[in-house]
Amino acid sequence: MNGNHLLIDTNILIYSETNDEKEKHDMVILALERIKTQGDILTISIQNINEFSNNMIKKSKLSDSSINEIITSYQSTFSLIFFNLETIREANRISRATGIHFYDALLTATMHENGIDTIITENEKDFQKIPWLKVINPFKNEIK
Repeated sequence: MNGNHLLIDTNILIYSETNDEKEKHDMVILALERIKTQGDILTISIQNINEFSNNMIKKSKLSDSSINEIITSYQSTFSLIFFNLETIREANRISRATGIHFYDALLTATMHENGIDTIITENEKDFQKIPWLKVINPFKNEIK
């Protein structure tokens, strides 16, 4: 990899911040550390922060201030990418063409606009429908 931007999907963010599934938490922490030591750039979309916040509010016992501290820390931990109206139009096209959920298509379109072709996610099923996208599941593929 070395020096590449790798997008970290929301499910990986959640595993990294919660200990509900200890084995997955530990695997994610190890994978993220390996990526950092290789010089690759951990990237997230503003969409990932939205999804993370929504999930944490609904499912975690963390206080609002704790969740806000986590998302604030993401500014220094990750390279942050954004989407716009054109990205949404492209996401509509991708969603219809591939049958994937709109929000996965939006993440894909945002990645494409930012020159990112690799995603670290547990959701292989949907993202593998995007021919140019490399999908790495840290629970199946060891990150070296």
